[in-house]
Formats: sequence, structure tokens, C-alpha cells
Amino acid sequence: MKILDNKQNVDVLSSDVIKKGLCSICGTCIGICPLNCLGINNHTLEPIKVNDKCNNCGLCLKVCPGYNIDYPNLYKTVFGSMLETRQHYGIYRKCFYAKAKNINIDSCASGGVTSGLAKFLLDEKIVKGVILAGYSEQKPWVPEGKLVFNGEDIIKNSGSKYVCIPVNSLLKKIKTLEGKYAVIGVPCAIESVRKLQDISSIFRQKILLTLGIFCGINVKQTVTEKLLREQKINKATIKKYSNRDKINGYQTKIILADGRVKQINELWGQRPHILLSPYYSPLRCQLCINHTNEFADIAIGDTWDKHGDLNLVLARTQIGEIMLEKFKTAGHLYTEKAEFYHAKVIANKKIRTAMFLRYHKNREALHEYRVYVEEITKNMKWATRGKFLCLFFVIIFKFPLFKFLYCNLLWKLKIAFPLSKRYYSKWENIIIFSKKHN
Repeated sequence: MKILDNKQNVDVLSSDVIKKGLCSICGTCIGICPLNCLGINNHTLEPIKVNDKCNNCGLCLKVCPGYNIDYPNLYKTVFGSMLETRQHYGIYRKCFYAKAKNINIDSCASGGVTSGLAKFLLDEKIVKGVILAGYSEQKPWVPEGKLVFNGEDIIKNSGSKYVCIPVNSLLKKIKTLEGKYAVIGVPCAIESVRKLQDISSIFRQKILLTLGIFCGINVKQTVTEKLLREQKINKATIKKYSNRDKINGYQTKIILADGRVKQINELWGQRPHILLSPYYSPLRCQLCINHTNEFADIAIGDTWDKHGDLNLVLARTQIGEIMLEKFKTAGHLYTEKAEFYHAKVIANKKIRTAMFLRYHKNREALHEYRVYVEEITKNMKWATRGKFLCLFFVIIFKFPLFKFLYCNLLWKLKIAFPLSKRYYSKWENIIIFSKKHN
């Protein structure tokens, strides 16, 4: 899809990106609009037009990871070379398992490397501030982008959110501030930062480091709202909301103003993210192949195996490798050799995306991206059963009635499936919650 010179405005962003489901809610368009034409929709967190000052500069479209995205160009811009078919985890210089030693990782996801490294960068004054995802102080269940300047705020906002968050809406703040900054984001957020740096020398200088979080799929904020209604929790009484409380077995944890704690079983609380993502996640999320944040300086995620208290860390660029070495030299990073248990799963997700793009009605909106995905996955093998199963869901989810029935069935019957042996002793276990969960 080509950007037309006479149609580079927020109306095109609305019609060709947001309404077509291609907005990943990264917030970059909001953060770079020179006339502040875009704001955040309080219900969905998507960008929304707030004034008529648009001068057709086209920046919102040029940095959008859901519009005219060219992966080969991004690879050449960031790494100087293209990705090879068998590089399921992307291009990287070093890879290892790791755990942060400068923080209490109980409040963090897995090994706490992202938070620990971000805190180190601030403590050592390597960067002046860090853009990351946190929760609103006024509405603790609503996630938002934050610009923090000290290590305490890094720890305060640590932990997984599992919701599409317009983190990059904070980019407008660092443009006028002195010093260098780090950005922590999911793959689409980092993709848009790379697109921005490709056209802006200011942001190439301002953003010293990008810390990329692994991401399977995210859902819209409407899921959290529905979950709170289902659990009959008055939002006005919420003091703190956590999507993934490690201490209590990765449960959704809600602390109320009167001191009471509401804990929702991990699979119960994450049911919308695990089984309802076809209904609640943006189309752009479902069409993503970049699960390990392939354009970040440093990519960090779960190990997805028995090493539950460690992160899998990929140093992709020279600056990323240097910062990790400084972090380790300072005595703040434990490392050990990594084993790629999940390479086949990553490959399967890329093949699945290729099939979605091949059959989806909006596939032409991501033409260059589709061509690239088909090229990068053409030599990957996938079981025939997997292909037919994927095609089956692609077809039936084209019918709104089926999506509606599927969604409501899972909400009402409260079905959840175990994901790994880490949660249940046997793979065969299937838990069906037919009664209200306490």
C-alpha cells in the first residue's frame, strides 16, 4: 500500500489503519504529531482525532507499524543485512539466560532483566529517562505510558501488562528535553521507533537504547473492563491492579482500597488473552510475526521452559551488547548458557501469520509485509493438521456470529486450558469452570 502525497493526514490514519484493525495501539502517532491532533481514546486506548489542525505532514502514517511497513528495509536500517529464513529468533550477536541481581525480581516478570537494566542505566546516568508501560495513578486498572527518571519508579512500574498500551505517546516529551533516553516496548512499539529514527535525526540522537519485550499477542483494554465487571469489582475501590503476580503463582491480583486482596487464578484471569485473543486483540496483533522483538537493541522475554526465574536475553546490536556487558561487569547480572526450546513454536507462529495474511480480507493493506512474510516462511515446514486447523479458524472467524458465540461461550462457561507443565503436572488436564470461581 502506497502513501499518497495528497492524503497524508489523520483521517487516512483513521480510515486505513484504525477502522481496518491495523492499529497496534503503540501510541507513536500521538507522540510525534507536531500539532497535537491526536489523543487517546479513554475506552480502547486507540488514537483519536482531537482537533482539526492537521497540516498533512504524514508523520503519523510514516511511523505507523500497521501501515506500509517494510521489514526488509527495517532490517537493513538496523542491522545492515537481511534476516535469513532459519533465524527464527531474528539477528543477534549474543544470547543467554539471565537474571538481574540489583533488584528484587519477585515484582518482575521472570528474571527481571528489563527492570534491572533500566534501573542500572538511570543509576549510572547513562540515560536521563526511560519510557515504559505502567498503570495510571488515578485509575490503577488502566495502563499508560510513563516517562520515569529514577530507579524507584522503574521498580514501581515493573511486571507484565498483557494489554495494548500507547507507550510511545510519551515520545513528544523527550523531544524537548536534554539528554538521552531508553524506550521499553513490545515489538510493534519498537518497530515504530525504528521507523521514526529512519526519518528523524532528532530521535536517532535522543533514543540511545531500545529494550524489546517478547510478545505472543495482546488484547485491548476492553478485556480488563469486562473482567472487572464479570468479577463484580467496583473500579472505584481498586488501589492496585497486577496482571501477573509472580509471588502467588502468576495470578491476576487486585488490591482494594479497604485492604482486601482479590486474586484470580492465572489461567482464569488470563483466559481472555489465551483463548479470546481472536475476538479482543487488534487484527495487526494477529498478523504479527515479530514475537521476539527482532528490531530492539536488546530483546528480553520468558524462557518458556523450566527456567522460570530467568529471562532469555538477545543482544542484537553493538550498543545493546555494550550495555549488557557494563551491566554484567558491575556485578548486577547473572548469566548462563541458553537453549532454544521454543524455536519451533516461533517458526509455527510465523507460518500461521503467513496463512492469515494469505486469506484475510484486509491482506492488501499490508502488501509489502505480506510479500516478505511469505518469502521468509516459504521454506518452513508445518504439519498438515496444523495447516488445516489454522485455515479452519481463519474461515469461521470471518463470520461475526461465530465470533460472538465463541466469545460469549468462553466467558459464560469459563473454560481454561493449561499451557505447560509449569502450571499442571500433566498435559492432558483440561479444567472446565462451570461454576462461579471464588
